[in-house]
Amino acid sequence: MRGERLYPLGDDLIGRDWQALDTPCLIVDLDILERNIDKMSGFLKTRGKHCRPHFKAHMSIGIAKKQMAAGAIGLCAAKISAAEVLVDHGITDILLANQVNVPVKIRRLMSLAARSDVKVLADTLDNVTQLNEAALAAGVSLGVLVEVRARSDLSTYAKGYTRNGLDTADEALVIAKAIDAAPGLTFKGVMAYEGPHPKVKDTAQRRDAILRDFNVFFDFLDKAKTAGLPCEIVSAGGTATYHVTGEIEDVTELQPGSYVTMNTMKVPLAPDFAQSLFMVSSVVGRPERETAVLDVGMKSLKMSKQDTTADDRDRPPIVSVAGADLHHLSEEHAAVRLSGDALSLKVADQVLIAPSYGAPTMNYHDRLYAVRQGRVEEVWNIDARGCSQ
Repeated sequence: MRGERLYPLGDDLIGRDWQALDTPCLIVDLDILERNIDKMSGFLKTRGKHCRPHFKAHMSIGIAKKQMAAGAIGLCAAKISAAEVLVDHGITDILLANQVNVPVKIRRLMSLAARSDVKVLADTLDNVTQLNEAALAAGVSLGVLVEVRARSDLSTYAKGYTRNGLDTADEALVIAKAIDAAPGLTFKGVMAYEGPHPKVKDTAQRRDAILRDFNVFFDFLDKAKTAGLPCEIVSAGGTATYHVTGEIEDVTELQPGSYVTMNTMKVPLAPDFAQSLFMVSSVVGRPERETAVLDVGMKSLKMSKQDTTADDRDRPPIVSVAGADLHHLSEEHAAVRLSGDALSLKVADQVLIAPSYGAPTMNYHDRLYAVRQGRVEEVWNIDARGCSQ
């Protein structure tokens, strides 16, 4: 049985300096986060597009509410359990960017549809039949979009990168007509994701690849219009592609995720947005002059492998002191090589680490401390952490 809680976790921390926080913990710089939100929102508003941010990027209702206040039409969720969290907190316009075709998940989806405006994707006739029968049985009308794969023979799909979706406009039109004819379903439109192209470093090459691989997407829009199936929702785009997809006339909404907190792997691909998410960690050992041990490990910081070098793109940098380089993670600790200013680090000193991949790191934590000018202004739950169903 746990004893009396001696360390404050929530409102007791409001107004305190971030260095009063127990570690390891996650903080978000509110000034940077709000600038990121406003920049994306402003860009899309000037182009007549809706913003539907991806909830999986942060999993926090606190951040989602800020996005909604800035004009987001709703949220995009990857899993039903995450969509349930959103609806439980009053955010009801949701695009579930996934196919739902397992019976237990379909039952949960229908329960969700009874209390929200949730929309899902479909790419097979069998799934359309499943969803229609379940919707009729539950007495709900379910919105459904067709998913089209953005791909070509030149894309890296041929190298194993793949996802669900249809490869031709004709196939997609068959599914769209089936959805439209199903009495329990409402045809809403189409979604496509830009595949591996957000990772293309050269912006011109990225633009060319996206527009080339959207040929099936464009072809379907033409065929759907001719068939009398207007697409109310045409959804695509992410943080690294918003400046391309956001200029496509037929696109109605974008699904950016990482832009709000960013991470070191995404910043080079989307330099318009700055990193607002940081890990606070304490020095808990100085076993040698050029080595420090931190209280952050694989259980609290996402990194793809235990050992890392300066050449690794996913090595999370220590940004608060020069000359400190993380080089090994165990389950609960990190080893750091020290030089220059970092040689002065002492036990109990704190450092700031910039996560190289924000969403998986946030999935290790219960809460997020929102800091402005060095002081805790709000404490947010990471409400959908662990929502993988």
